[in-house]
Amino acid sequence: MKSTDPYGNLPGGKKSVICVLAILMMMFLADPSSAMADKVSYTAWREGSAAGETTIFSVVSEGTTYTGTCARQGVAMSPSGTAAVSKISNNSKVAKLVYHYAIELGGSNWWTSGHKTDKVGTILGMPSDDATNVTKRAMIECFCQIYNMGASSWYSTITNPNSGGMATDTAARIRDFYQNEDVSNISVPGGFEIWYADAGNAQPFILWAYNPVGYVKVKKKSGGTSITG
Repeated sequence: MKSTDPYGNLPGGKKSVICVLAILMMMFLADPSSAMADKVSYTAWREGSAAGETTIFSVVSEGTTYTGTCARQGVAMSPSGTAAVSKISNNSKVAKLVYHYAIELGGSNWWTSGHKTDKVGTILGMPSDDATNVTKRAMIECFCQIYNMGASSWYSTITNPNSGGMATDTAARIRDFYQNEDVSNISVPGGFEIWYADAGNAQPFILWAYNPVGYVKVKKKSGGTSITG
């Protein structure tokens, strides 16, 4: 007698088919970092002024919009171009700092919220916020530069009048903030990706995106209860 189960010709019947569908769905929802091309086109511009000026980069790759900022002080920015990208580990300090301050803080984040231009004097241990013109958004740029350049090289470059001109006390406080910030309790989710972008002779940058990993529920529905159970 022929089986009336449409899945009966497969090992395990309908349960096997459902398992295969689940595996395919998991593959489809895999790490979004695989969507980034090896080489990307970018645009860049500057926002703010004085010590609060921040270089902003934007990349659209495989349908995802990435934002980013300068990774090397003292190198000229190109307003557009191409860059080769390489993944930065989500376990790195820069990934944890960028995720926390640019994403996790939500409506108070330092990158896109209304607080991005707040001055950081008291955060750096100064008497008042206005004791420096460095903004919260500019701090994220400093994090990316320090990660890429190393603290010593960043400090000497950004305090040089020809390549930065930042006050030595302010630069030392930012450097110490980065080095002393405890990121052990920051957990970066799988949907967050962060990349280093090499733009050749132009300014390199670090860019990121956050696409929360979701779950898709497949609801089986059929007129035959022998199929859907």
